Amino acid sequence: MGVKGFGFLYVRADLQGTVVKPTQHSGGVRLNYPPWAAAPDPAFPEISCSPVPGPGCYEVSYPSYEGAVCAQESLRYILRLGVPNIRAHARSLAERLQEELPALGYPSITPRGNESSILAFVAKDPAATLARTRGAGVHVAMRYGDKMRLSPSVYNNHEDIDRLLAALR
Repeated sequence: MGVKGFGFLYVRADLQGTVVKPTQHSGGVRLNYPPWAAAPDPAFPEISCSPVPGPGCYEVSYPSYEGAVCAQESLRYILRLGVPNIRAHARSLAERLQEELPALGYPSITPRGNESSILAFVAKDPAATLARTRGAGVHVAMRYGDKMRLSPSVYNNHEDIDRLLAALR
């Protein structure tokens, strides 16, 4: 739930440089020829790159400053609300969808009691389902043809679920 071009990566220390290797050359570039080197060292190539140690070796471009600011504010918001409160809220919305959508003819693919609030249901008529939800101002994603994906979270409420269910009746 972040902006495009920004994300977090965690690589366990014992996997860095072995299983998970950087895909881009980053770090210092050494130019070993005049005028960059007053006395070129014949033991080194004319141009060499030395990777940055630590997490910087996984950077592939300039940082997304907008992404960093948004992530910082998002983390503050999450901490202010509390992760247990966010999970409980999302769980209540997901449980309601798991209860009510199958009764409307949208069988659930996601197992009941799943910890994630990302849910998938089968839509018998994906085009009509999308038309109805769009008409109601509700965003759903269709995946693999007839799989309706919903992901209620902290920014949703039961009125949003009411609007979705009304659109699908």
